[in-house]
Amino acid sequence: MDFYQWLHDDPEQATIALLIIICIIATGFILTKYAKYRQRRKHRQEELFKQKYNIK
Repeated sequence: MDFYQWLHDDPEQATIALLIIICIIATGFILTKYAKYRQRRKHRQEELFKQKYNIK
């Protein structure tokens, strides 16, 4: 059975499944962005620490 037949037979269940898939994709995207942000912030803090204590 293909997706369109399933959507036609049971639209409520298909809609819920699509919403769950969209939420999973959005969560992955947000976690990726947050990980990149944390990595940049950590690097910036290390640079400020080195400048403050004159570490080369």
